[in-house]
Amino acid sequence: MIVVKKVLIIEDNEDNMELCLLLLHGKYDLVSSHNGTDGIEKAHNEIPDLILLDLSLPDMNGKDVAKKIKNNEKIKHIPIIALTAHGLDSDKRDALNAGCDYYIEKPFEIRHLLEVIKSYV
Repeated sequence: MIVVKKVLIIEDNEDNMELCLLLLHGKYDLVSSHNGTDGIEKAHNEIPDLILLDLSLPDMNGKDVAKKIKNNEKIKHIPIIALTAHGLDSDKRDALNAGCDYYIEKPFEIRHLLEVIKSYV
């Protein structure tokens, strides 16, 4: 029996969302959200195997989303990969301290993203 892993993409930029959906279509069961509040709810209801999280969201920043997920007993085990245009070392450190398991800067190399996702699921 083949088990298809579920990936939740929390991304407010339509182009970035479409790119992620296109890259992962057919490889994973995909769930998408365009803001942090909805993303946290979907993480709780869907229990994905991995979360791709933009750190710049319209309703709350991604670091706060990561903290809320990691402080929830039901979903704290889910790995979070931060996807962000913020490339400072302090941004990376803050994201990892907030609970993100990995950090990828935009624009990203497609092969690298796919390899990282595969390593977590």
